[in-house]
Amino acid sequence: MRIIAGTHRHRALLPPRDAATTRPITDRVKESLFSKLWAMGVFQDVVQEPVDDDGESPEAMAQAPMAPADMPVQTAESDTPVTALDLFAGTGSLGLEALSRGAAFCTFIERDRDARRRLEQNLSTLELANRARVLSVDAVGLSWLTLSSHIPFSVVFCDPPYAQVEDEAQRERIKAMLEALAGAPGVVAAGAVLVLRTPDKIAAPALRDWNPHDSRRYGSMMLHYYVK
Repeated sequence: MRIIAGTHRHRALLPPRDAATTRPITDRVKESLFSKLWAMGVFQDVVQEPVDDDGESPEAMAQAPMAPADMPVQTAESDTPVTALDLFAGTGSLGLEALSRGAAFCTFIERDRDARRRLEQNLSTLELANRARVLSVDAVGLSWLTLSSHIPFSVVFCDPPYAQVEDEAQRERIKAMLEALAGAPGVVAAGAVLVLRTPDKIAAPALRDWNPHDSRRYGSMMLHYYVK
């Protein structure tokens, strides 16, 4: 695992302890995800660099445009700084990538103790702890909404464990959480983007207050994009 682009590009990250269970997102899919966000108006001032081949199909990368190579890195001083929320953060791959690409702040939600320890170590190693907050709470419980002062969020990553997404009752809880997040006054910015990762056999859920934008398949996973 590593940072793909931005101020910390190519820096290595501590991976999850059990990659077989957590199914971390690959470099190539992560690059495609952030290229898609760039095309949707997020991180448009950030250099997007190609990554080394890691086995993903070239068709997956071809779906999203690359940013011009001469674009400067976005900084927290931007007129419209990006504020990110990383739900079910694990060791922080998506939120850390967002910080490297210019997000002013990221709130990470991760309940697992070992994953949280590795996330905090990644933040320390990259010297990004002053632009982040790690909350050890249940993401679907929504108690963390009152604990975060860095809102409204402009991009939300939701990457729940496959075991939860494949369980219908848990899937409904995740759906309710995302709807409550969008419906809470002042928490999510108008025009914010939500990225939801699911197994490929799970259809994109209809979410109140989130407009479906696109869904893309990468092997056995799907990335679903919504706009508030």
